[in-house]
Formats: sequence, C-alpha cells, structure tokens
Amino acid sequence: MDVRICIDVSDMDRAIAFYTQGLGLRLGRRLRSDWTELLGGPCAIDLLCEAPGSAAATTRSWTPA
Repeated sequence: MDVRICIDVSDMDRAIAFYTQGLGLRLGRRLRSDWTELLGGPCAIDLLCEAPGSAAATTRSWTPA
C-alpha cells in the first residue's frame, strides 16, 4: 500500500525550502503551481498551496472508494 501525506501551505516556495533544506527531503514533481511532491521520507508528501485560514473543502479531502 502506498501512503501519501498532504500538507496545506500558504507559501509554496517557503514550504519547499523548509522541507528540503530543513528536513532533507527532495523535490519530486511540480504538478501545478499549487501542488508539489516531496520525496525522501517513508512516504511521499504533497504540498498544497491554500490561502491562510481557508477551511478544508471537499475538493481537498477524499476517501478511497
């Protein structure tokens, strides 16, 4: 089973710098300007750029069928 972690961030460039320089992860794919994949841990991490204080929406939360 593959597991992915999704983290909402308000500033993609700062988040990429934190997770790569601070935690040693490496940049995977830049899927869109608001979605970046990080690799190097036990599972992939997806950074999703959202406005500060935004509420979780059905488009950002899902459950496997």
